[in-house]
Amino acid sequence: MKIRLLKILFSIVFLSTSMGAGAVTVQTYLNWKQTIADPYQDNSNQTRLVLKAYLTGVAEGDYAAISYLDYKQNRDHVHKPYSCPPKGLAADHKLAGKMIDAYIAAHPDLDKTVNVAILYVSQMAKTYPCK
Repeated sequence: MKIRLLKILFSIVFLSTSMGAGAVTVQTYLNWKQTIADPYQDNSNQTRLVLKAYLTGVAEGDYAAISYLDYKQNRDHVHKPYSCPPKGLAADHKLAGKMIDAYIAAHPDLDKTVNVAILYVSQMAKTYPCK
C-alpha cells in the first residue's frame, strides 16, 4: 500500500512539474484522457487522479473569480462577472471536463497549445451568460 501511494504521489509531482507553471494544454489534456481510457496503461489511475485534481482546481478557481466579481459588482457596479452559473452547480472536475470537451467539440481546428483553463472559462461564459 505504501509503495502504491508513493507511486501516486511521485506521479502527481512529476506531472505537475512537467506541466510548466501549472498550465495544461489541449494536447496534454487529450493525451491524459487517452491514457485514462486505456485500462492497460500502467499509469492510468495516477493520470486520472492528476486530471481530476487539476480540473477541480480550474473549476474552483473560476468560481472564486466569479464570486469576487459578483461581490465587486454589488458594491460599486464597475465589475461584472463573465459567467453566471446557477446556484448549486458543483464546481468540480466533472463540470470542468464537460465544459472543456464541449469547447473542443465545437472547435475542431483548435490550436492544441492553448491552456484548457481558457477553454473552460470561455465555455462557461457561453453556457451560463449573465443576464
